[in-house]
Amino acid sequence: MRRSFFMAFLLIAVGAFFVGCATAPQPLAPFQAYDLNPKVKSGDYTQSVDNFVVVFDGSTSMSDKCQGHKKLDLAREVVNRMNQTIPAIKLNGALRTFGQGSCIPGDPTSVIYGPAPYVSADMAKAIAKITCTGGNTPLGEAMEASAAELKAMQGPTAMIIFSDGEATDKAVPAAEALKKEFPGLCIYTVQIGDSKTGKAVLDEVAKAGNCGFATNAKDIMGGAEMAAFVEKVFLTKGEKPKAVGRLDSDGDGVPDDIDQCPGTPKGAKVDERGCWVIPNVLFDFDKDTVKPQYQGVLDDVVRVLKLNPNVMIQLDGHTDSIGTEQYNMGLSQRRSNSVKKYLEKAGIVSGRLTTKAYGESKPIAPNKIDGKDNPAGRAKNRRVELSPVF
Repeated sequence: MRRSFFMAFLLIAVGAFFVGCATAPQPLAPFQAYDLNPKVKSGDYTQSVDNFVVVFDGSTSMSDKCQGHKKLDLAREVVNRMNQTIPAIKLNGALRTFGQGSCIPGDPTSVIYGPAPYVSADMAKAIAKITCTGGNTPLGEAMEASAAELKAMQGPTAMIIFSDGEATDKAVPAAEALKKEFPGLCIYTVQIGDSKTGKAVLDEVAKAGNCGFATNAKDIMGGAEMAAFVEKVFLTKGEKPKAVGRLDSDGDGVPDDIDQCPGTPKGAKVDERGCWVIPNVLFDFDKDTVKPQYQGVLDDVVRVLKLNPNVMIQLDGHTDSIGTEQYNMGLSQRRSNSVKKYLEKAGIVSGRLTTKAYGESKPIAPNKIDGKDNPAGRAKNRRVELSPVF
């Protein structure tokens, strides 16, 4: 009896261990690239690197599936999303693959883009060439070879590695050697999949670069998450340029003669028009819980409200079109209430917060296209809009 119980427990434990990348296919997180250019133009952020090198894993293990998707396809998708999010700053870029299959013949590691002045469309074309896998995972060899690209680049440089981290060779010593040779280099690793051994290797590689960090592709697939990643890798907070010789009554850095939103609250981050724009807070399907990735948005709202006691906020709740109108009205109200509760817990009194429910009546994206379900559009419609009231 004990033996049977032990064997059953063992089977369950083994199944749980492998379930991470063996689950049924799951849809990728909807993606709408955030426009970071207003933050750069306003002076809120300045670029922190002059160059970047993408190191892409095309080894045989990348043909395995994770959450129903080939890891190679996941890697290409996350690199493409990063490519769409990088703002229009002056950069040099390069893309090196390793362990690639017959679609990129030649050595175990090859440069298929750059070093060259970064152009998003050219990077996208290079990414599209990576369509097959093959060979082992010579990450260390690829990093050693990347010294050629790094020598051709001047100034601070980011190396961003996209890999599952499995069966890598001498990767950590290679990272340490690169950092020693190029002190201005920061190394970032993005794991594809959830191999524990792969994560351990990639964590150590990022650590060897001192100024980078490790993350997982699933954590930066969304628009807000990818924007935060790009900000950390490519940008740094800067001082907003002053309106020299021109009147700026509200002190937002945008002169009155071009300011489309006069009277901006003190401390609010504005776009090039001088308007305080608060990103929508998005929700999962049929949920009213504020997701962690939007807490930073709300914390910034709290900061501005505390600096400006006379400013109030309107919280408008919305849903997609699935469900009855009556149910969606209730759901949109619960979403508004959730955001209100978050702000109240942060110290904003209830009287400064007004909620309103719109249900499915005001979509900002089509719920269906040509009669077919549009998941990306529905995801945008599941939102709470925050509008300042002066």
